[in-house]
Parts: sequence; structure tokens; C-alpha cells
Amino acid sequence: KAFKKALFLVFAFSMLAAFSAKADDGARIMQRVLETVQLLEEQDKSIACVMIDQLSKSSDSRTFTRKLYYGNDYVVVAEGDAHIRDTDLTVYRKSGGEWIQVAKDADSSNVAVVNFHCSETGDYKFEVKAYSFQEGYSNAFYGLTISF
Repeated sequence: KAFKKALFLVFAFSMLAAFSAKADDGARIMQRVLETVQLLEEQDKSIACVMIDQLSKSSDSRTFTRKLYYGNDYVVVAEGDAHIRDTDLTVYRKSGGEWIQVAKDADSSNVAVVNFHCSETGDYKFEVKAYSFQEGYSNAFYGLTISF
């Protein structure tokens, strides 16, 4: 696990150059996501995916699709940086060509957490949205962690 965490850190910090926001904002969300990964691993969760991206008022939301597997109990965390007041997360499962909602975060914090049991192997879509930003901000980083 120590090697995996070190590898994640090297990768994460190397990706800072790809972001257009200030580097210190990117570093802070990466540190926050790493802390989330550590907490999940302490609960004996396996990390399936970690990603960091940007949200803006103009982009509305970001989506990410990943294959999930029957029988697993998933914990998905979407966390905004300090510029996001309220992060929303919705998980959908593809069924018969339609996206059906599986789980949705309903609180008003900048950390959204959903838990669900995977009832069917297949493609799942994760939609992250900055429902509201702090005063004076219109874009920010977020992290998405998928574990089981």
C-alpha cells in the first residue's frame, strides 16, 4: 500500500502542469483526495479509481463512466476544493440504452458521498456538479474517488 500511495503522489503532482488554475489550489485538492483514499483504505476498501478535474459555472457538470461489477458495495466520494460551497454527486446505471439513477448525494456540503450495492455488472456514470461556489469564484477543482 505504501508504494501505491507514493506512486499516486508522484502521478498526482506531475499532473499539476496540466491544470489551468493556480498550482496551490490543485495541490490542496490532491492532498484532500489522498486523505480520502487513506481513510477508505483504513476501512478495508479497495480503490477502483481516483481522478481530479475542474468544474466551472459555465461547464455545469462533469461526467465520468466506468464499468462496475455485480455484488460489490461501492462508496463514491466527490469533493470540491475550498472554492466550491456545495458539491453534488449522482450515480447512474445504464440499462437498455437508458441511464437510471442509482444513488444521489442530498446534502449541501462540498463533500458528496454515496453508497450503493452494485446490482448488475455494467457501465455506470458519475455526474459531479458544483451546485454553488463561494462568493467571487466561478471555477474550482474537484476529486472523485470510487472504492469498493
